[in-house]
Amino acid sequence: MGMSTNSCAARRVAGLWVNVIRIENYAPMRGDFEILEDDDGPKSIALCCPGCGSVSLLNLRPGSGPDWQFDGNHDKPTLQPSIHHLQCWHGWLRAGQFVSC
Repeated sequence: MGMSTNSCAARRVAGLWVNVIRIENYAPMRGDFEILEDDDGPKSIALCCPGCGSVSLLNLRPGSGPDWQFDGNHDKPTLQPSIHHLQCWHGWLRAGQFVSC
């Protein structure tokens, strides 16, 4: 299976992660995302892969495994480094756009 070259606008969706966990057959749109926070601020981002549509959780806090730097923009986020969903999609989330490498 080759890598997808899909690029798309990111769309902030409240409750994305909870819906994925709790609702059988919940199918978010490719590019949907949600910033998950606690009392210490942003801790992770749930995102729907622009390539295959599966939802992943990326860590935004250093020190507990692989992590991504988040620019703090909850509506049009930028993450560093790139996102690599193995065998599916590799690209960047920049200013609210998923852009393929």
